[in-house]
Amino acid sequence: MNNLTYSVVAIGDIILETINEKKIQSLNEEKRINEIWEEEYAKSNGKLFNGKVFCFKNMSQTGRKTTVKGYFEEFKQVLGKRKDPHLEIEISPIGVSGISIFKENQNQYVIFSKRTSQVLEYPEYLELVPSGHLDESTLNNDIVDYKKKILEEFSEEVGLTSEKIKHITCIGFVKDLNDEVYDVCCLIEIDSDRNEINESSKSMTEYENPIFVSMNDLSSYVKKNKDKIVPTSLAVIDCYLHSNQQINI
Repeated sequence: MNNLTYSVVAIGDIILETINEKKIQSLNEEKRINEIWEEEYAKSNGKLFNGKVFCFKNMSQTGRKTTVKGYFEEFKQVLGKRKDPHLEIEISPIGVSGISIFKENQNQYVIFSKRTSQVLEYPEYLELVPSGHLDESTLNNDIVDYKKKILEEFSEEVGLTSEKIKHITCIGFVKDLNDEVYDVCCLIEIDSDRNEINESSKSMTEYENPIFVSMNDLSSYVKKNKDKIVPTSLAVIDCYLHSNQQINI
């Protein structure tokens, strides 16, 4: 796998805690960020939303448990840094990504989807589903509930209800080195089959039809398509293969 585009930061359980953080910016930086936001908002035909997303501050590890501390910041700050690397902003959002697995005819399958040409990041790339940013709706006291978010994204991106999920296990923490984005990785065990998933995904707009890869063929599939797969998905697969989780679907 291509280790130049991602990093597996930690293996095991992840806890996300919030802290207070106030960014100080110059008037020129604020002006440039607002200019970028207005440009990208217009390009999206008003579809972009400047909500607050969870961002990385620091982390500590004890055994296989990692505590990550972060803060919520407006999405336009993240977008500004991404579009103009000359901006002196240190900001790395944290998302959550899943590797969804189901069993059919004694074979295990992983679900990929191809991103459409209209999405802002990595258009027409292959990606594991589901995934998403962590917004303020995930906050429970001072803890960010990333499993709540992955459940929401599962319903939106796969089209199945959360009742189809048998179990969610956190397997690690990874980083997309291209976009400076972290993700909590979750293994999602599903009670479904290819026909049901194909049917449920027909109404999805962010992705094209799902792609089912046999677990036995996963390594060769990734090797063949690594330049077409979102770095975070490469990292999640690497994290999964090294997590020593026992899959009993």
